[in-house]
Amino acid sequence: MKFSPTATVVAFLALGSTAVFAQDAIVQGSGYQVSENTVVHPSVGAQTGFDSNVFYEDGSTTGAGLLQLSGALTLAPMEDVSGKGGSPPDYTFTAGARFQYQEYLSSNPNVTSQRNLGLGADLELGLLQSGQFPVGIENHFIRTNRPTNFENNTTISRDINSLRAGIKYMPEGKNISGRLSYTNTVDYFEGESTFANRFLNEFKLGVDWQFLPITRFFVEGSYGLNSGLGANSTKISSQPMRGIAGVASAITESITVRAHGGYGIGAYSSGASYSTFLYHLEGGYRYSPVGRVRLIFDRDFQDSVNANFYGDYKLKLAVDQQIDRVMLQAHVTGILRNYQGGLVVDLGGGQAARDDVILSTGVAANLEVREWIAVNASYMLASVQTDYLSMADGEIDDPSFVRHQLMVGATAAF
Repeated sequence: MKFSPTATVVAFLALGSTAVFAQDAIVQGSGYQVSENTVVHPSVGAQTGFDSNVFYEDGSTTGAGLLQLSGALTLAPMEDVSGKGGSPPDYTFTAGARFQYQEYLSSNPNVTSQRNLGLGADLELGLLQSGQFPVGIENHFIRTNRPTNFENNTTISRDINSLRAGIKYMPEGKNISGRLSYTNTVDYFEGESTFANRFLNEFKLGVDWQFLPITRFFVEGSYGLNSGLGANSTKISSQPMRGIAGVASAITESITVRAHGGYGIGAYSSGASYSTFLYHLEGGYRYSPVGRVRLIFDRDFQDSVNANFYGDYKLKLAVDQQIDRVMLQAHVTGILRNYQGGLVVDLGGGQAARDDVILSTGVAANLEVREWIAVNASYMLASVQTDYLSMADGEIDDPSFVRHQLMVGATAAF
């Protein structure tokens, strides 16, 4: 089957963010001092394993061995740096860069051509932290890669940069505080898939009321301006708005709750728009000093590269358990996702909506051998089943897939 970029982007984000970076290590070395108040923390990792479905195919899947190498450098203040008299410092910062290289172990040239290099960079800066108007600025960049959802020697590469700047109002001796922020996201597809490029802007205003030491009420409103990016982009412009109110509290020392509800409007310049209720319920239970379980139910809408937008019903169960030097993490997530408006590909019949059933589960174990080195193992199952079919160079393609991945390795931090 020949490569068709418009057909393959449809499935690119079926599971949401496809960041290529492995789970952060639970170890951190002492670092190397590079100035009077600054230390750099390097880390390296290596993993090997098996991917059951390299091309995210719906049938006749192709599996392969996988070798993964990663590294990171993080620049941060020394731990003992603080303001005078134990007060917060006037400024804080962290900066870092990371990479992950993946090599597929196979005799199939289409498989080995999927080797890729993922990159990331982060910067977080806090100013006037001890005053009534603390300022926060952060920027996060990530480059991800994913094979097409049929066997081909071409990958789709995507660059995402998110810049957020915010200011808070925290009057001394008051239980009420305010916050204002602006977030800009540049979402860029490399190669022939630039029709999906987009430029997202969000302005957010919120007020928090600390009612009790363990209870916080909040209200929040946001306004967005979204559009296509570049002359080749076909992304429909929109002006999403939402308002929510909620509470975060601890009922007991072991039970925590967080809930919010509100209303969202996604006004698109053409095609489908949405206007509906939004809600989020989350409960946590610490069943032991080193074990915690969380249950999350969420209803939300997001701008989409596949269509105008998608709406999710999401249910997630997550467990964290530490046993001596071993940290165990597991989750099961189910999502009912509906895309509407401006689907980038259809079979010529004006298919205006797409329904997906997304299931994922994962288990990870990290053993801290020393303070600076850990061994880890993980298993992931991802499944996307959809009623959507696309046309790629005269052939019908089903972007549904089931994929298993098993990895073992080690991470060292210095």
